[in-house]
Amino acid sequence: MVALYNDCMPSNQIRMYYIVACGDCFGRWEKRSDSLEDWGGRCLSCTRKDIQNRPEVKNSQRERSRRQVLQQGGIPNAHKFTSDNVGGEKHTQWKGGFPKCANCGETTHSYSANYCAKCKNIPLRGNPRSPEVVEKMRQNARKGEDCHFWIDGRSTSNYQQWRRSHACRRWRKAVLFRDNYACQDCGKRLADYPNLRLQAHHLKAASEFPELRDDISNGLTLCFECHKKTESWGYAQHQRLKNMAPNLDQASG
Repeated sequence: MVALYNDCMPSNQIRMYYIVACGDCFGRWEKRSDSLEDWGGRCLSCTRKDIQNRPEVKNSQRERSRRQVLQQGGIPNAHKFTSDNVGGEKHTQWKGGFPKCANCGETTHSYSANYCAKCKNIPLRGNPRSPEVVEKMRQNARKGEDCHFWIDGRSTSNYQQWRRSHACRRWRKAVLFRDNYACQDCGKRLADYPNLRLQAHHLKAASEFPELRDDISNGLTLCFECHKKTESWGYAQHQRLKNMAPNLDQASG
């Protein structure tokens, strides 16, 4: 124990305060000198735990509970709390359990689920299409000149396959590496802007010049904002080719 300070009482008596520690949990606090004589060496929490674990205290609690049960005439409604009547459909608050799956009818594992674990990832709900319906939809699909993406007989199927190929990925990496991962228009570098979106731009459109698709000299590194300003970016190229088609027909006629 360590003496901290003294306190002058109104009756001119000196009261000392000491730092004491619990013998069980080693917690520390301040305690007055006049209360050290009756102190048992434990804190209040450890003292209560020690008293509750004593055999005589437990026996007295059991005897008190037994007397209360006898005075009430036994446990009220004890038959309602047996293991056979508490769970499942026999419960007093039973509301039907988990809902059924809307596709296969099996029981789900959540009250908010509409489908079971097997059917929740199926993209088509309800009755699947028959093979006859699928064949009819395929025959009535817009193809060729009926397609709204038709541009004077030009086909972009090869271009789309090239965009998903490994050759396109190697070409893009080579262009970015050559330009040191920096936009050649605004000058932003990936090292200075970690969230910068760099893209490889074709100086001559890959859909119009398929022989220059893999040519590194035909590529240029641009950021996303600068790439949108080019004439061959996204939907702008589609509109440009669509407007060129009538002019080519007039020139040839």
